[in-house]
Amino acid sequence: MYLSRRYGEFPWSESSAAESSLVPITKRRFLNGFVRVFAFVLPCVLLALLIWKHQHLQSIGLNVNLMAIVLIAWVLLTVDAALKLGIIASAIRLANEIRNLK
Repeated sequence: MYLSRRYGEFPWSESSAAESSLVPITKRRFLNGFVRVFAFVLPCVLLALLIWKHQHLQSIGLNVNLMAIVLIAWVLLTVDAALKLGIIASAIRLANEIRNLK
């Protein structure tokens, strides 16, 4: 710009900049969505397996009730995070305030 003495001109390539900036965002959104779906589907599948094969899991020596509670909590945490309800954050804040009262 300074060497050519064309101070008012600026080469603008709008299409290539827009395409290059959209590709990483699209990949990131897809990966983020995939992880969210996987984090919700995995405990649901494990819970279904737990319901159908609870006799087999008990014979192995696993505590089925405890596993069910953990999987249900996992599903609820995932729903809270996906919908941004803030239930877990408010419960943690309430627990910290109760602890600080002592």
